[in-house]
Amino acid sequence: MLDKILANLSSRERTILIISVFVIFVVFSDRLILGPIMGQIQTLDSTIGEKEVLLKSNIRILSNRERILKEVEMYKKYPLEALSSEDELAAVLAQIEELADEDEVYLVDSSPSGTRREGLLKAYVVKVDCEGLMDQIVRFMHSIEKSKKLLRISNLRLRPKERGSDVLSCRMSVEKIVLADEQDEPEDIKKRR
Repeated sequence: MLDKILANLSSRERTILIISVFVIFVVFSDRLILGPIMGQIQTLDSTIGEKEVLLKSNIRILSNRERILKEVEMYKKYPLEALSSEDELAAVLAQIEELADEDEVYLVDSSPSGTRREGLLKAYVVKVDCEGLMDQIVRFMHSIEKSKKLLRISNLRLRPKERGSDVLSCRMSVEKIVLADEQDEPEDIKKRR
């Protein structure tokens, strides 16, 4: 039957029929074979790109491993575990009194001012009023900042005790940073664990 149809066609019609069949074959093979393969290749390319970005990030982190381990060793000497709140505040007050005595600063008043959360850290805040000469107060502030108990001065106000006097009156807030207890953690942090 196909032979009869082809025999009745002129050579030009046969050429057009063969070209049409060939074009239809190419279109169907593109849609049925090449299209899905190319789509799969594009999906794999995008997945490979994402994995490359993740791999580069992980390689960067691993390249910093030695530096991170050195920093961890450096901070191991600092006590980060918290005592009970009362014991912690008492220890901070005792440390401040000891530093004031060493630096010959007259401690007028030191009192707890509460606690504050900073993520996984807890800060115990103490208000300190003291008096002394400029060099004594500077030494005292330096002693607080370099303390191995992670004390830091968060607020400071200096003024002369009296007009024309060399003695300064100083008011500061001193904080001690510790790791927060798990029962003190906010719910969103507990859920992430």
